[in-house]
Amino acid sequence: MKVEVDQVKCTTMGICVKICPEVFRFQEGSKKANAIPVDVPDHLVEKCIRA
Repeated sequence: MKVEVDQVKCTTMGICVKICPEVFRFQEGSKKANAIPVDVPDHLVEKCIRA
């Protein structure tokens, strides 16, 4: 599974970062999130879906 953050819909609340910090990070100098551009390991899929 691959994930990405829709920068238009991102509300800068950081919910995805709080739920799954292994995959989501805040952009440097911004409150918007980015997804680490790698395949999500199977054990993190559920957390990503919730995020």
